[in-house]
Amino acid sequence: MSGRNELDRWAKVLGVTNDTEALAELGQLRKRLVNLAIASMGVERALANAPDPELTAALSIGHDTGLELWSRVKGLELKFVAHERGGN
Repeated sequence: MSGRNELDRWAKVLGVTNDTEALAELGQLRKRLVNLAIASMGVERALANAPDPELTAALSIGHDTGLELWSRVKGLELKFVAHERGGN
C-alpha cells in the first residue's frame, strides 16, 4: 500500500488535486504509452531485416522499456484506486 504522502507527491507531479483527477491523468498517460508502443512496433517491423544488429537490438530494448513504463504507470494508477476506495 502507498502512504498518503507518496500519493500527494505524485498528485503534485501530475498537476492534480484529488484521486479522481490523478486517475484521469494517469489514464491519459497510459493511452499515450499505448500509442507509442504501437508506433514502436511499426518501426520495429519496418526495420526487422536491417543489416545493423545494434539498431534492431535498440528497437527491441526501446519497445520493452515502453512496456515496462506502461506497467509502472498502471501500478501507480492502482495505488490511487486503492486509496480512493479507502484502502489506505
